[in-house]
Amino acid sequence: ARAYQCEDRLFDAINDCNHIIDHNPQHAEAFWLRAKLKNAAGLEKDALIDYALLLEISPNNTEARLEKARLEYFFGFFDLALDDLK
Repeated sequence: ARAYQCEDRLFDAINDCNHIIDHNPQHAEAFWLRAKLKNAAGLEKDALIDYALLLEISPNNTEARLEKARLEYFFGFFDLALDDLK
């Protein structure tokens, strides 16, 4: 039951980020947090999308670039991961 409580809180936090992004689509910190939360919730593909969106807003965000490359590597997109690390 405790695991479900933690999972529910993750999704509540993701929903809070969704609300912030709906009202301010340029809010880089909300994208960053949502990507991290989605990754923690096992939604790696969605997290990858959020890191890509974040990098459109904040292209010099090194941490987001590294996380995006890590997920691309995880999914077997080796060339994309290498490109992100250049």
